[in-house]
This record gives sequence, structure tokens and C-alpha cells, in this order.
Amino acid sequence: MYSDKNIEEYQLILMRTPSSRVFAPLAEAYRKMGLLQQALDICEKGIKFNPNYPSGLVAYGKILFELNRHEEAAHIFGKAGSQQPDNILAYKLQALSLSKLGQHKEALKAYKRVLFLNPTDMQAKKFIENWEYLEASDYTENAFKVDTEEKELISDSDPIHVAHFVDALIVRNEIQRARSIVETALCLWPNHPLLQKQLIVLKDFISEEKKDQFRRNLHVTEVKKQALEKWLQRIETLKARASDHF
Repeated sequence: MYSDKNIEEYQLILMRTPSSRVFAPLAEAYRKMGLLQQALDICEKGIKFNPNYPSGLVAYGKILFELNRHEEAAHIFGKAGSQQPDNILAYKLQALSLSKLGQHKEALKAYKRVLFLNPTDMQAKKFIENWEYLEASDYTENAFKVDTEEKELISDSDPIHVAHFVDALIVRNEIQRARSIVETALCLWPNHPLLQKQLIVLKDFISEEKKDQFRRNLHVTEVKKQALEKWLQRIETLKARASDHF
């Protein structure tokens, strides 16, 4: 919670410097106090000076949402996300605004961005499970061969968050998908050291899997070979015994 002292400090700063980004926490404080009109006035003035400030846009969007101006809120949250591609809160709030408008298909896309950035987000998972069928009509035979949506998500993100997502896939043992994402990301950021390192690790991982499979196949062959040799020895023993009888 914001104290009266915090609010007074923010007000003084804005009086001295109207272009200060402190408008965002001040507007947030007013919103939490239920003073929506004051919060809106502060945000609208602050956004004029800082039109691309993600935190200011999120604060502005929250006020619009509480005023039931959901269409404007969805637009503002989307703008915050475009300015800061790893802003999970912006995408979640955009999804909520779109849901309020009944635009569940668009909300689904926003939640998929959330899940891309945070594979453990339960709110996004639940929504996607309930509404993913809406995209069924968009699928074609080739849609399953190339995941263009995933490529768009990668290009809208940044290399650090892509790397974190790849780590999550590795933990879940989705090695082939992890490698595919890294290779796609390296087309966008070819010199990124973390992505390059991940690709080397994944290639080594896959190579080790192939070696293990070869060893398993070799083991099966050896077992068959030993069984065949024992069978042949058994035949020779039986022959020797049979000759002893004559």
C-alpha cells in the first residue's frame, strides 16, 4: 500500500517536473484508493509526456479497465506489451480485457504469449484449455508442419526469455522442440552467446541419445549372438552324444 507520505512526494515531484514518470505509481495509488477520476487525469497527462512508458501504460490500462472501458484498456495493454515484449502482466490484463469484450479468440492469443513467457502460469493454461477449440477452424494440413505462431512469439520476445523458455522445455524433456526454437531464435539473433551455447548443449544431448540407442541396439545384437552360439554349442554336444551311441 502507498502511504500518505509517498503520495505527497509523488505530487511534489510532478508539480516540479510534469514530465516525470512518477505519474505511474501516483495514479496506481489513487486507483487503489478508489479515486478513479483523479487517477485517470494524472495518467492521461503523464502518458502525453511518456507515450511509450510500459509501466505508465499498464497503470493507465488498469484504470480504463475499472471504468469498464475495456476496448481502450485492451489497446493500451497491447501497446505496453509491444513496448516491452516480456511484460507478462500487460498480456494477462489484455487477455482479461478482451474476455470482457467477448473476444475470446484474441484473448487466447494473449494468453499464449503469457504461457510462452511463463510455461507454469496456471491462469493462462486454464484459459487455453477451455478456449483453444476456437482456433480449430484456422488449422490446415500444413499448420501442423510449421508452427508459424510460435515463430511470431519468438520474434515478439527477446533472446533471454526465449532461452529461459528453452530451459523449461529441456526440464520437461521436450528436446526436439527446444532445439527447433533455439534454431529459429538464432535466425533472429545469430550472435547471441546464450542461444549459441544452448544449441551446442542440445546437439550434444541428442548425440548422446543416439549413442545410447546404438548401445541398446548393440546390446540386443550381442544377446542374440550369445544365444545363437549357445544354441550351436548345444547342437554340437547333442551330436557328440549321439555318435557315442554308435
